This record gives sequence, C-alpha cells and structure tokens, in this order.
Amino acid sequence: MDASTLRSHNITHIIQVLDVPWNPLSDKDGFNLYKIEIMDEKTVDIRPYLEGASSHIERALRAGRNVLVHCQQGVSRSASIVIAYLIRYHNMSYESASSLVRHKRACVKPNSGFVHALHEWEGAWKGVGSGVGGRPGIARRFTS
Repeated sequence: MDASTLRSHNITHIIQVLDVPWNPLSDKDGFNLYKIEIMDEKTVDIRPYLEGASSHIERALRAGRNVLVHCQQGVSRSASIVIAYLIRYHNMSYESASSLVRHKRACVKPNSGFVHALHEWEGAWKGVGSGVGGRPGIARRFTS
C-alpha cells in the first residue's frame, strides 16, 4: 500500500486492523491512521473496538473523506469493522450488512467469535435508528 495509490483513490483515512502494526505510512504522510491491534482468532473480543472504529468511519465520511479499512487478508477483521459500521450507522441487520460486504468482496468470512460479537452489536443498536436512513449512497460509497 503506497501513498500515491491511496491518494489516487482520494483515501485520507486508514483503519488498520492487525495484530502487529504494519503500515509504514503515518499521520505525517497526510493520512489519518486509526490502528486496532488484534489477532484474527475466535477468542479475541472485538467488541471494545467497534464503536471507536465505526465512529471514525462515520466522521470521515460525513466530512467527505474516503476511508480504507484493511487487515492481513481482507477476510475477517476488516470486514467485521465494516459490518459493524453498517449495523451502527445504517441500522442494518448483521445478515444484511454481511451480505452487502460479501457482495462487494466474496471472500469475506468473519471468524465465529467476531460473528457472535457482531450479533451482540446488532442487538445493542436494533431499533435505535441513526438518522442516516436517507443516505444510502454512503453505504455504496464505503463498500465499493
């Protein structure tokens, strides 16, 4: 991941979800970095990170910025963060959010521990309503 490629896609915010920080980029390169250091194991509790990461994505998108969420393979950790964002800010069910993300990236498969945490996350936000229902373009933009 090099800075020129990110800039060519107008990416300004990066959420990195890895067990060991990897991205050689830093804030001084002009990117807003949000790091979550967790392993992709079913015993890892991802719940403490969902609100912060989801809020970070929402603030960036509301400011007209583009966000890259990545992990090692783009299968479990980063997908779980995107699914959590869609549940929280688009009042989607886990099934709808994961289906949308899988439609954009077929290999997505959060580990069983993350799936359990995301179902709990959905339960916490179910019926809360986020006031963004009229903004379906954000979900399309974020997952394209």
